[in-house]
Amino acid sequence: MPTEEIRGALLSWYETHRRRLPWRGDSPPYNGSTAGSNSNKLGATSPAVLPGEGNTGQGHHDATSPVSAYGVWVSEIMCQQTRIEAVIPYWLAWMKAFPTVEALAAASEDEVNSRWAGLGFYRRARMLHDGSKQVVEEFNGELPQTVDDLMRLKGVGRYTAGAIASIFFGVPAPIVDGNVLRVFSRLCAISAHVKEPAFCGDGKLAWSLAQQLVEGSDGSRAGELNQALMELGATLCAPDGSGIDTRDPLRDFYKSTKIGRDALRAHSDGALPGLLAHAHQGVFKCRACGKGAPDFLQSLQKMAESTPQGPTAADKVATQVHAALPLPLAKKAKREERLVIAALFACDGDKESTSWLLVKRPEEGLLAGQWEFPNVQVAMDTASDTVDPGAAARAAAFETMMSDLGIDVSSLEGRTAVASEVEHIFSHVRHTMHIEYALVLRRNDAVEEGVPWNCHGRMMCWMNLERMTEVGVTAGVKKVISAVHEHRNPTAKPRGGNKRKKDLSVEAGQSKLSSFFTKKVT
Repeated sequence: MPTEEIRGALLSWYETHRRRLPWRGDSPPYNGSTAGSNSNKLGATSPAVLPGEGNTGQGHHDATSPVSAYGVWVSEIMCQQTRIEAVIPYWLAWMKAFPTVEALAAASEDEVNSRWAGLGFYRRARMLHDGSKQVVEEFNGELPQTVDDLMRLKGVGRYTAGAIASIFFGVPAPIVDGNVLRVFSRLCAISAHVKEPAFCGDGKLAWSLAQQLVEGSDGSRAGELNQALMELGATLCAPDGSGIDTRDPLRDFYKSTKIGRDALRAHSDGALPGLLAHAHQGVFKCRACGKGAPDFLQSLQKMAESTPQGPTAADKVATQVHAALPLPLAKKAKREERLVIAALFACDGDKESTSWLLVKRPEEGLLAGQWEFPNVQVAMDTASDTVDPGAAARAAAFETMMSDLGIDVSSLEGRTAVASEVEHIFSHVRHTMHIEYALVLRRNDAVEEGVPWNCHGRMMCWMNLERMTEVGVTAGVKKVISAVHEHRNPTAKPRGGNKRKKDLSVEAGQSKLSSFFTKKVT
């Protein structure tokens, strides 16, 4: 791999075309787009970023606030498994609420959760919170500057440590994420699955390539080089990148496109079987390619043989081969779970506001430490769907749940089941929710609204809108309240089917929630 040429091409491109982001010290408007339209997928400059505007890279921003190691850390954690354009408003709100690592360390769990609500993968917020306490207690409030010391912080692995060390401190530390893996797979035509240990494992090929690039030219401009790699993988070298776009700085270096053209030429000359046989023998010598080689070579043959001859044939095959790398992993079926949800609400005396009964999830596992409606699982399957146990079984499960919560069923008024199922999807599990709601007429007088209490080892709390906003309820809680509201108000706009996606952003979600907390006038 021509390291210095690739470094130069990446840095030159990044200087001119990098996105404007608040954690880079840029002033608005920001542009975090990575996909959504063909122009964005190809890396075209959006109206928010004019050519040459705010473009000179590390240390040369139109800064509205100073770049900090803490701000970089927060951005890297937030951007894990979340689109950058979705992260920007959350990062800005977070930095306003917790402008320093000391401020974050001093914050309560509820305060942290309220600022994270809506981003998902809540374990990230907890690790960031715990890590900030470590920085204050073990490093006198200053983020460490070395990869090894950064990796001592909770939730910080080699990638995040390398990003902080290189971007803020200028340490020539390599980073490898999904975007970088895609760039390397296409540069070197690695026919590996994206999580093949021999390719992306610690100390393996991808990390070695990243090390070569970041240490080139005596390790200068390490942060810009790493950001350029990630930026390219998110834009011009996105999954559907062509590899031949004239705006792509690495278009002359991709072996992926060269292989496509070579295969088409061999097919035209009647030499494709021989070429593939030779490749089949040699590719197994590459430890990173081995397992994916048969699938890739078979696809390569089909691409070359099925492309009609013509002036654009070579580009078509080159683009197809480029898009085929890295090889995707077979998708695992999501676990399917059916839940009965108890949406219990109460109105105290003359108060106009409504409170809902929530329970706190365990401190480990899915949605660790978050508040949710009481629920019980009534079916689980690894197939594409679960079997509904029926209304009678669901009702029995609800009553058992009330007994476990210490709630007398006779104290419930207007107990009603929401007619339609409500889906809530996580990365590895799909929840199908059957919701029953009711007004609780008699509450425990010793229980104060907004103050948690322990019930059989689980924390419970009656929460109104203000309290929910403080603790930061999840999208699943908002979906349940929305479903109850729509069922109680049939003249409201219909849901449009239980698969319709809702706007569950913090601001939008809270404004919509407010209407659910007002006592219904009859």
